[in-house]
Amino acid sequence: MKGLATLLLLLAPQPPALWSDVWITVGTDSSGVVWFVRAGDMANKANYRPTVWILKNHRNDRSTLARMTRDLQIVDCAAKTTDVRATIGYSASGAMLWNVQSDKPNPQPVQPASMAAAVLKSVCPKA
Repeated sequence: MKGLATLLLLLAPQPPALWSDVWITVGTDSSGVVWFVRAGDMANKANYRPTVWILKNHRNDRSTLARMTRDLQIVDCAAKTTDVRATIGYSASGAMLWNVQSDKPNPQPVQPASMAAAVLKSVCPKA
């Protein structure tokens, strides 16, 4: 009877993830890297300098050892810049390859028609 109870518990539907923790596809770059933004970081009405998590799937990009990378970026919507504050790289097995963090501001201009521009469009308030 205990085994049946365990089996039923395992088969029970799991609560859905919070909508804010879901990753939304932004697009694919020329190297085949698929870019995602965390739904909770998507555009709102008032934040013109959001801090966002960006997930990149490098499955089709053989130029890096990482299968996935996560970047924590500060996006300045008015200045059209991004500032990477942390980058974490993961192998195909999920092992962390690197974790680089910076407290020094280093905003970089967003180039038109780039993936960074697509991120900016996704996370900045709409006019």
